Amino acid sequence: MKRVIFLFFLFGCILRAEDIIKKADESFNDGNFEQALGLYKEYLLYQPQGEFSPYAQYRIGEGLFKLEKYDSAEKSFKNVISLYPQSEDVKPSLSRLSDCYLKLNKKNEAIDVLKRLASEYPGTKEAEYATSILNELLPKKPTKIETERIKNAKELFEKGSYTGAYDQFLSFVSEYPYSTYTPYARFKIAESLYYQEKYNDAIKSYNEFLNLHPDAGYAPYAEYSLSWSYFKTEDYNNASKTITAFLEKNKDSKYYDSGLRLKEEISKKISEKEMGELFSSAKENLQKKDLEKAKASLEKLLEKYPDCKYKKEANNLLSEINEKLAKESTGKIKELYDNGVENLKNGKYDEAIECFQRLIRDFPETEYTNLAKEGIIKANKEKCEEEASLKYNEGLKLKDEGKENEARIKFQEVISSYPTTNYAKMSQEKLDELASKKEEKDAESLYKQAIQSLNEKNYSNALEIFQKICLLYPNSIYRDLSQERIKKIKDEMAEERQKAQFDIAFKYYELGEYKECARILQNIISIWPSGVYTEKAKNILSEISDKLNEEDAESLFKMAQSYYENNEYDKAFSTFKKIVELYPQSSYAKAGLLAMGRLNERIANEKAKKIYDVGKSLLFQKKYDEAGEKFDNVLSLYPTSYWAAYAQYSKGEVYFEMKDYQNAILNWQGLEEKFPESNLVPDALYHIAGAYSLLNMKEDSVKTYKRLLLEYPESIYSKGQLRVLITEKIKEMEK
Repeated sequence: MKRVIFLFFLFGCILRAEDIIKKADESFNDGNFEQALGLYKEYLLYQPQGEFSPYAQYRIGEGLFKLEKYDSAEKSFKNVISLYPQSEDVKPSLSRLSDCYLKLNKKNEAIDVLKRLASEYPGTKEAEYATSILNELLPKKPTKIETERIKNAKELFEKGSYTGAYDQFLSFVSEYPYSTYTPYARFKIAESLYYQEKYNDAIKSYNEFLNLHPDAGYAPYAEYSLSWSYFKTEDYNNASKTITAFLEKNKDSKYYDSGLRLKEEISKKISEKEMGELFSSAKENLQKKDLEKAKASLEKLLEKYPDCKYKKEANNLLSEINEKLAKESTGKIKELYDNGVENLKNGKYDEAIECFQRLIRDFPETEYTNLAKEGIIKANKEKCEEEASLKYNEGLKLKDEGKENEARIKFQEVISSYPTTNYAKMSQEKLDELASKKEEKDAESLYKQAIQSLNEKNYSNALEIFQKICLLYPNSIYRDLSQERIKKIKDEMAEERQKAQFDIAFKYYELGEYKECARILQNIISIWPSGVYTEKAKNILSEISDKLNEEDAESLFKMAQSYYENNEYDKAFSTFKKIVELYPQSSYAKAGLLAMGRLNERIANEKAKKIYDVGKSLLFQKKYDEAGEKFDNVLSLYPTSYWAAYAQYSKGEVYFEMKDYQNAILNWQGLEEKFPESNLVPDALYHIAGAYSLLNMKEDSVKTYKRLLLEYPESIYSKGQLRVLITEKIKEMEK
């Protein structure tokens, strides 16, 4: 009963929220940010919608920002904005979110947040800060003179007056180097040169533009045009590099397909140029009577481009060159062949092979070439037979001397090194003969050792040796003998182990240690179901089973409490469940059921929040399909959790961002149907009205706005500036 009371106390014993926040603030102010973060997170775990929840989430973001963990800080500030939209902490969170974006070099995202801050909270210090930063980030508006100058230059370009346009754009860049029009002017300078067919100057200007303005909107097209400029100057290598880079980075560009065609054309030009150079080099060297160089160029040409347009002529020239080389070297060819034959006769196989290989390499198209190839085959074969014979005879000698291990090594060398010789087969026969003899001898030796261990009553060792004989020597006469011995030993050892186990169990029984007694008795029953002590074990086990239930339930209850105290809620839940299932009649079962209910709710909320947070992150990243899937998971897996309403609301946001306003409306209406008590219902109605307006369904929009103001007079939409704004929208649509 005391443990049941303890469980109720444990669920109700939560630190006061103010104390946790106070301790967290003290740690934060002392610069101990890691400790402060832990305390703020602890508060949110127990009070996700408590009085200080927005503040705690904001302070987590501040701590992470101080620790320079800007990615994590960004997520925390976004949580404040999305989870607590009516909180006073939204303004500083928006401000800090813009700081995070700037630290992470996300300039466009920072500008969007700062614009929202300035427009939604005018007159506040946060809005003033946003306005000052926007003045620094946003480009200055060009003057009327700058606009007129660019317009005139553009008109000249469009009329085809490229020289005049070039002068105008060049003059503009010189006079206004920091204008918002300057990147465009630099780009058009290069374009003007290209259309004047001044491709080398265009290349220089395109590269200057890309170096100075790599992120400009015209950069992809500039890179594409630069490729063409290189192509026009026949600088095919740079053209290939540039168009390859363009294609890798701009797969969605409208110039992608033409870029692929340009790359293919460049590859053809490079190949044609190299083919022509190789063929020209071969002909020049042939005229100079440098046959070796001419031959090398032709062989490279035919190897790299086997189907080129020079194929027939190149093959003819190559045959001509080989014939000339052969005629010039007739005496040398015959000398090489004769030397190879002589060395072969004298058993000098390596020297013979070297002579034949030189003949084939240097004179590939002579009457001696095929003879040399046959000579190499014959030399290799005779060399292998001779070497295999020597090793085989060494093995025989070692075998006759009783050196069987060394003989085996020699025979194995013959098989691995000379597998196609006659001696390889002979060596395998000798190995089989030695193996059979050795196996029987080894099996006999082991069997004698096992019998010796048996006589000494060393049953374990004897059993191990008999088993080894069966495994290693399956064809030995000692295998069957060993199997008979194994069966007999196992039967004797089993009965001895049963008796020993039962005696130990009975001693625990006499001492009242029923749990340990039961464990050993269960082992006896499972290991020896037909043993001589099995029936006795069952009788005793039946007698003590009732006494064990209460002890086991108590032990499990302590374990579940320990898991709970260590915040291991999944383990705690499964342990309480075990108590209820295994010991339903025990005094701990009812307390276990109550604990399961409380834990189930907490676990569901935690798991739902993790999935919901991932969904919100994906939504901010504009990964709408993945975000929607996460919100669906929350609704299907944890439909009664705290976060289910937020998931339903966020599904509407997903469709709204995708401009699917019909489905956005259906999901926000679903929020009111499924979660009518949720504080998100006014937000949903506000956004439903806005979606109707975007669909030009003014009557439905007006009805929804009026319902919002009438049914939710305490919401932020029914007060202050928002109410004025909604009233004006209603009047405008009712006109």
